[in-house]
Amino acid sequence: MQVSYTINDEFKEKYLSINFDGKAMTMKRRLFLFMSLALIGASFVALYLKKYILFSFCLLISLPGIYITFLPKVIKRKYIESLNQNERSTIKLRDDTLTVSGGSHFAEVSYSQITDLKVYDDYFLVITFDGNNSLLIPRYAFSNDQQMDTFIETLKEKISQK
Repeated sequence: MQVSYTINDEFKEKYLSINFDGKAMTMKRRLFLFMSLALIGASFVALYLKKYILFSFCLLISLPGIYITFLPKVIKRKYIESLNQNERSTIKLRDDTLTVSGGSHFAEVSYSQITDLKVYDDYFLVITFDGNNSLLIPRYAFSNDQQMDTFIETLKEKISQK
């Protein structure tokens, strides 16, 4: 069994809008954001008191915190923009391996290396491998819902036989 797809604008939009972590923002990122906003507030107080060096210091310290808070979204955007829209990806379920090919890349992965299988936002089938590498297959790669369900069930069977 195999599926093929190319990346389109809908794929990019959904990829950027879905949070694959399942958490809106980790506690560490919330802390960075809170501290950064507090430093920005302190910098405006320093500006009001005409303490320009303190203003500059607080503002310069707060900016990296805000960047770190929103870094995952920036990384996702850069990654999705680097993908070639004309490149067709093909995923094949073979007897012993899952094969992924497209353009300049080719990978064969043993079913025993698959650690998770989820459908996100009723749009992406996400296959997670050892080492936290993942494969995203959009819904439009399948001709209909039945083909997607069959693909998932076949993959689950092969994973359970590992």
